[in-house]
Amino acid sequence: MRGLFNSIGGHRTSVLALVIGFVTVFLLIAITTTSLGLHRSNLIVDHQTRLAMLNGHIGQQVAQSISGAQQLLKGIASTLSLVDAKAGEINERLIALKSNAPQLMDLLILDRNGEIAYWTGNGTPPSVKDRPYSSIYREQPSTEVWVGEPKLSRVHQDQWFFAVSIPVRSSNNDVVAILVAIIKTDYLRDVLMQLVDDPNISASISHSNDKVYAQINRNTNTGPKLSLTQELRSHPFKVTTECEYQTVLSSYQDIQLWASLATLILVFCVCCLTLLLLLRIRKQARLSIEDPLTKTLNRREFMRRGEDELTACQRYDRNFSIIMLDIDNFKAINDSRGHRVGDLVIQNVGKTLNNQSRNNDIVARYGGEEFVILLPETTDDEASQAAEKLCHAIRTLKTKANKQVVQVTASLGVAQWRAPTEGLESVIERADQALYQAKALGKDRVVKSGEEI
Repeated sequence: MRGLFNSIGGHRTSVLALVIGFVTVFLLIAITTTSLGLHRSNLIVDHQTRLAMLNGHIGQQVAQSISGAQQLLKGIASTLSLVDAKAGEINERLIALKSNAPQLMDLLILDRNGEIAYWTGNGTPPSVKDRPYSSIYREQPSTEVWVGEPKLSRVHQDQWFFAVSIPVRSSNNDVVAILVAIIKTDYLRDVLMQLVDDPNISASISHSNDKVYAQINRNTNTGPKLSLTQELRSHPFKVTTECEYQTVLSSYQDIQLWASLATLILVFCVCCLTLLLLLRIRKQARLSIEDPLTKTLNRREFMRRGEDELTACQRYDRNFSIIMLDIDNFKAINDSRGHRVGDLVIQNVGKTLNNQSRNNDIVARYGGEEFVILLPETTDDEASQAAEKLCHAIRTLKTKANKQVVQVTASLGVAQWRAPTEGLESVIERADQALYQAKALGKDRVVKSGEEI
């Protein structure tokens, strides 16, 4: 290597030029060999985004259809009390509603026993006691809206449907009737045909148990496919769209080197910006939970973590204690030495509390010269011992300022959580009252809540 450097003059500029040359060649080779891969990845991401948006549109349309059927049934339920109990009038009402909703195959009203009392069909209604919507409200009393899987109709020959049902309950929450909307699965196929206008994309709508309501299959090959499935949050439906990789990558060979280079630069810039953003977010997150002067937690973060600890104690039958600490005669320090010295004192006290506390203790600046510590799985006696050590540590703490040494003391109050009904604020309040007792008794001491003085 030394001979190589000598052959090119041995100057730093030559070495730098050699390094830049090697790096440039490496980058050119890397860009050339990865450009096709980048373009292929972008094509796949673009198609995944497109499929995701298409899934969203289909899912939204399906959800609106189910919500429409649900609102229709609720409307029937709300008007039943206004209709005289005559079968003819109720049937006419149902038939009129059905005629205005082409997606409906039938509307049913079941009695409390699960038999059809009224319907929009002709003749004697079939028995539906084996249909899930007839028994679901007895098996699962809390169910309010039920959507069924696709079934073959017993009345409409060779036609498939799915049911949407809601219960009508009495004042004591007993089911007195079941309202059912029988929806044609062909309606869902019409939704697919309307929304999926790309001849290269296949789509299907299925139940959460994978039984298919409707589908359109436009894949002509048996090769690998790009597929995306989205489940509806409010209903047991899944929407799946897919297309062949051969179609996705049809423009794969048309990539140009300059486009790959631009893509790589863009990715690099995005990564750099993302890194900077993450660093800034991390810094902001730290500042949002930390007191900038003492590096202890701030009051808001203490309350959040304290509530988490309270929940854990309630769940696992544990306990915790609170120590409230206030620097004695701090106003006199500010008045006589200045706020800068006062800040140094608070800073040193906060550092002492952090150093003297256990790893799982929660230390925070509560406000001004007041601090609070939550000690998990600690009784008030154990917390009092810890508080005595803190009281001694602060008493012996020396703060150097303006060639002078400032020493302070602190008063501490201790309170243990009274499980399971007491809230965090109450424990803090009791510890604060004990702190004021310590002040009243002469300061520089520890007082436990409820302790006889």
